[in-house]
Amino acid sequence: MEKTKQVKNEHRKSRTIVGLSVVTGILGLSTIGLGIAYGITQSTTNTYSTQLENVYQRNLYNLTEGVNNIETKLGKILATDNTALQNKLMIEVSNNTELAEQSIAGLPISEGSFSESVKFINQVGGYTDTLAKKLAKGTKLSAEEKETLSNIRDAMTDMKGEIDKFIVETRENYSILQNSLDLSDGNLNAFTIRINKIKNDDVDYPTMIYDGPFSDSQTNVDIKGLKGNEISKEDALKIVQNIFKEAKSCEFSNEVNGRVVAYTFKVMTKFGNTLYAQISKIGGHLITVSGACNSTYLAKLDLDESETAAVDFAKQNGIEDAVCVWKDSLDNNGYFNIAPKQKGIILYPDLVKVKIDLSTGEIIGYDAMTYFTNHVNRRLPSATLSESQAKTNLPSSYNFEAGRLTLIPLEYSREVLCYEFAGQKNDSTYYFYINAQTGVQENVLKVVETTDGSKLM
Repeated sequence: MEKTKQVKNEHRKSRTIVGLSVVTGILGLSTIGLGIAYGITQSTTNTYSTQLENVYQRNLYNLTEGVNNIETKLGKILATDNTALQNKLMIEVSNNTELAEQSIAGLPISEGSFSESVKFINQVGGYTDTLAKKLAKGTKLSAEEKETLSNIRDAMTDMKGEIDKFIVETRENYSILQNSLDLSDGNLNAFTIRINKIKNDDVDYPTMIYDGPFSDSQTNVDIKGLKGNEISKEDALKIVQNIFKEAKSCEFSNEVNGRVVAYTFKVMTKFGNTLYAQISKIGGHLITVSGACNSTYLAKLDLDESETAAVDFAKQNGIEDAVCVWKDSLDNNGYFNIAPKQKGIILYPDLVKVKIDLSTGEIIGYDAMTYFTNHVNRRLPSATLSESQAKTNLPSSYNFEAGRLTLIPLEYSREVLCYEFAGQKNDSTYYFYINAQTGVQENVLKVVETTDGSKLM
């Protein structure tokens, strides 16, 4: 299937990480503060409790104001065709999402809980920030983007209504502090359970993807996939020369000491493209290739031809039983997401990315960092449901293609065996993931088409 274009937004990812860190920090400070409070006089305890409750209530009202502003401004964006005004409002919406996230971070949400509503607010910020940059270049919103904004506005309207109900509850002697101390459901406090119900079960928040399912899949802190002995700079050079046999030149550039210690080499290709290839010091694995298409030739290869070359390149560099799970083109470049398989199951946590100059067929980009971070020989579970049984858990209003077994990454470093079904509705593409053992819908992703061609390789 021909897939759609990628928009990367490192800003939204970093905001998610920061938001989670702030939540953890707030909880830690709250626990310390409460410990001190109960160690002194009851009067002082009551004072601290009142102050903390006031902070929580203020953050809740700030969250309400932020969601209201987001919903209102999205409506204004849809009501006008003035590009300058849309750009201004997009920036304001993105800023409002940051404020809403800060308000959530200041609430006593149980550690390890990050509700769909919170993730959705974060994604709205990333999407509107991307559209703002597009509008700033003078490009108008496409029909697809307007439809996506309309769906987001509807979901925000629903969220606003649920938060308003919660506000009414807090006016009737509801104590956020007391409910945050009530661990009525194991690791989740009563306040967290209630705040997670802000999402109405009748509304699906669109989880937006830009360059293929799980292209930004979660990664572990430790590098699991690097194996082998330590190699020398000279040995690494031989590896690069073997990979790029037709290159005009290959020379050592520098040694990097990041998450993976690697040797970097400058490669001048047959057609004049300048590449930088990194070879890991442990095992001599190709980790990344970065470069740009400098040729003036017009594209002469199609995606199908280039897909074969991309998969072969991944296999030649250690990605066994690889298959292309996403492809796209922009200008003279082809972009391919390649996933390994184990026992016929696609391993989304272990994606690699390949970039090809469509005018010459040269590999000018490669990223295997996620692969080497996550890849191990897994003991995969067996599917207890057949594809047809899993399909009964899909909504009837979509037109679905045949499913396939995949291992998908979820929050908190979980990996779950699922059937992946691609579905069409209202000219939009969605991916549904049904747990192959329980039949539970684990995730749904919506493909977002955009004319912004920025790619991260």
